[in-house]
Amino acid sequence: TEKASGQGWRHGGTRLFGVATQELTKNLLGHLNLGWLRTESDRSNSTTWSVGMEGEGSLRWAADVFGDDRSRPWVSGGLLFPLADKISANLAYAQQFERPRVRQWTLGFKLEL
Repeated sequence: TEKASGQGWRHGGTRLFGVATQELTKNLLGHLNLGWLRTESDRSNSTTWSVGMEGEGSLRWAADVFGDDRSRPWVSGGLLFPLADKISANLAYAQQFERPRVRQWTLGFKLEL
C-alpha cells in the first residue's frame, strides 16, 4: 500500500514469490527463486528470478545472480557475521551488468526475537 500526501491509502503493488532451497553438500545450500511483481503506479508486471548458493557455519557467505525480465542481471556476494546471541550483521556487494555499471554496497543488522 501507498499513501500520497493529503490522500488516503491505496494499493501500490502486489508481489508473489516462490523459493526453493536444497542442501547440495554438507554446509552448502542452493537457492532458486521465481517471482511476479505488479506495480500499480505504472500498471506494469515483471518476472523476477534468482539463483544462488550459501555456505553454512559460524561465518556464513552467500553469492547469487538475480534479475528481472526488464533489465540485465545482477551478481552479488556477501558475508554474515554473528555479533551476539540472536544478533548478526551482513555486508554485501552487488553489480548490475548494465552500462553504465551500477554498484551497490549494503550493510544490514538482524535481531531475532
